[in-house]
Amino acid sequence: MLAGAACACADGSSGKISWTGATASGTCTPAACSIANSNMQAGLQCACADGFPGSINWNGVTPSGACLASGQVKTTVKMNVQVNTAAGFKATDLISALASKIGVDASKVVIEKTEFIVSVVYTLSGTVTEAQAKKALATTWGVPEHTITVVIGRRLNQLQRQLATTSLTAQLTTEAASVADDVKTKSADATQVQAEMQKSVPGVTAVVQTAAALTVNVQTAVISGKKITEPSAEDLGAIATAAGGTTASITSLHTAQSSTIHSLGASTTARAAPDADVTAGANPCAPACFIFAMAILSFTVTLCNE
Repeated sequence: MLAGAACACADGSSGKISWTGATASGTCTPAACSIANSNMQAGLQCACADGFPGSINWNGVTPSGACLASGQVKTTVKMNVQVNTAAGFKATDLISALASKIGVDASKVVIEKTEFIVSVVYTLSGTVTEAQAKKALATTWGVPEHTITVVIGRRLNQLQRQLATTSLTAQLTTEAASVADDVKTKSADATQVQAEMQKSVPGVTAVVQTAAALTVNVQTAVISGKKITEPSAEDLGAIATAAGGTTASITSLHTAQSSTIHSLGASTTARAAPDADVTAGANPCAPACFIFAMAILSFTVTLCNE
């Protein structure tokens, strides 16, 4: 029910909305659902069948999730993959590579959620509030303010030991690859960011301190008859390459038996009680996380030295 060109069929429905002047037309119909052990009903009515606990989610017309048979194990694997472009991320190849490295058939691995994170650091000559920064960035990048988070720190001029510049770390989170790539490109143009900020803070200047890093946060579900082990650093490197990225890391790994997953009847969601939580792997913090951590550390050290 969004206005204008943003109006589109909701998740779980297929169809197309077109416009003639101010009049919208089109039809949205429930999309087909073929998740194993589900009731196979279309759209949001698709749910795990009785006796098969699990969850089903929708991304556009594509359903994902798992309905577990007795004795099956669901392992939720969350990964960060650094990529040069979001468009170059290969979800299908990531599934194949991950399945190969953990020893299961690719049909047992599904992607439940994908987010693209763009993180960039600017150096500002003046003092800018978080609200002012988010407004300027949202306008410059062409995205809603709620998709942006910022961390503002202070850096001292080492020669004069006086407050000289402000460090601004900005992060965009989106599920749209095209938006992520567009923002990464626009983030390199500090002149436009500066122009927008000067509307609120006259005279402020902005330069790029750390170029934008693009990370894909991927949550996958692995359904098998046994618990899986975490891929090695070497395996993660191979998975990253297959997915069109440069590096990859595991941020969490949760395993649950079918008996620990409580069915919610006709609901399309369910909760699992994990019996394993592993937070390790090669490059345990992706570049986007690293940039944010360093920004906060820099701010803390500065306060202590003043």
